[in-house]
Amino acid sequence: MSGRLAIMPKSYSATLQKLCIMGTRWMMTERLAVRALLEANWSPDRRVDIVEDLNAFRIDGFPVFPVVVDFLQRYSGIVIHFDRAGYRDVLSFSGKGAGGAIEADRVEIYSRRAGVLLAPVGEAYGGHLILMIGEDGSWYGGYDNEFGSLGGNFLDALENLILVEGFVQRL
Repeated sequence: MSGRLAIMPKSYSATLQKLCIMGTRWMMTERLAVRALLEANWSPDRRVDIVEDLNAFRIDGFPVFPVVVDFLQRYSGIVIHFDRAGYRDVLSFSGKGAGGAIEADRVEIYSRRAGVLLAPVGEAYGGHLILMIGEDGSWYGGYDNEFGSLGGNFLDALENLILVEGFVQRL
């Protein structure tokens, strides 16, 4: 056996098997990020039409690469509600929405700082933090001149955002 994929007993549901492939921290059924996604009516088999997201990217000058297409197909339109500093906050995922909240030249500057091609895919913290996915699957957040890594993968970044842990590394 190679990689992180463990052989699952046949009694495990297909959903649990898919979830167990997605992250690295601990058993997937215990991950805060997975619970938050499931509460937002997400499922591992979810696929949505992203024509509007991709059209907005092309019009606004954002890059389109396989990782961003796959992410948007799975998560565009998902809204996660959570408590932050004593009040309700929202994380939302939409290429069209996030792209409309930031200029392409700002994303290009962030891409140079990160050393990886980035695309905007979401918003957090009252819409102030733009969430970006890297061509390598890494996650970043930016607002004005503040910019940094949120995690090496989606689930780690999502937990970081929900727990308000801040940037893993400022860039």
